[in-house]
Amino acid sequence: MDDQRVWKELLARPDISLVVLCGPFVGRIDLVVAARDAGKAVIVAEPPFLSLHEIDLLATREDPDHVATASLMPLRMLLEDTPGFSNSAWTKGACGVLTLSRFTPTRRGAPSAPGTGGLSSMILALAPYVDLVCHLFGHPVGVQLAASGDRTAAGLVKFASGALLSLAVTLDAPSERDRLEIMDVPQSIVLDGRRLQVNSSDGVRLLELPSMHDLRLSAYRDIAAQLTTGGSSLRHGADGGRGLALFLDMVERDGMTGARP
Repeated sequence: MDDQRVWKELLARPDISLVVLCGPFVGRIDLVVAARDAGKAVIVAEPPFLSLHEIDLLATREDPDHVATASLMPLRMLLEDTPGFSNSAWTKGACGVLTLSRFTPTRRGAPSAPGTGGLSSMILALAPYVDLVCHLFGHPVGVQLAASGDRTAAGLVKFASGALLSLAVTLDAPSERDRLEIMDVPQSIVLDGRRLQVNSSDGVRLLELPSMHDLRLSAYRDIAAQLTTGGSSLRHGADGGRGLALFLDMVERDGMTGARP
């Protein structure tokens, strides 16, 4: 096939050291392995989000000398040096509330394009924030998610640490809004769009965060620097997506088949 020939020619080029895989590739892990075998570092841009099977395959192929694969989730950049997210110890009594609203018009009687159905769109909106919370609370051990049709859903996520996250998402809101609040004894944080409020014994801090576009660019630069220097980062390593992958598997086992973007 022409695509296979172009891919082999691309990997054979000595002037290319880093490959970014974007889009819902069938068999994309085979492409990752081929690129790494050719000596290229690889960034897997999500979505589609890595599955547990893909993460395990990448883990078994990991080069012990350096991180050759990374996954791109821009919100993980908040774990770098953002107050309330970096170096914060959340207790088993921590709880979070995630509310997302979207305006996604539908045309009556018109079929949805692949991957754009209501359930898929809701999970697509939730996933980056659930991934971020997994980096704070640890791996989820239970998910209860109920949908009203394919436009509204609400549920609860329980983590191995004992922390809880309640969530609600709708595609029928008049405007878009993302809000994540995490409460605990030592501190609480409220992420409302690009505005961050951190409440602690030191007082209240108000910050304006970079746009999602800027976070994405920063993530690309951070990943590229680490891949080319042989650094290692839980933020961007493929295994950093294990918490989200567990969440998505639990959602599907809960009966919401086809929800995975």
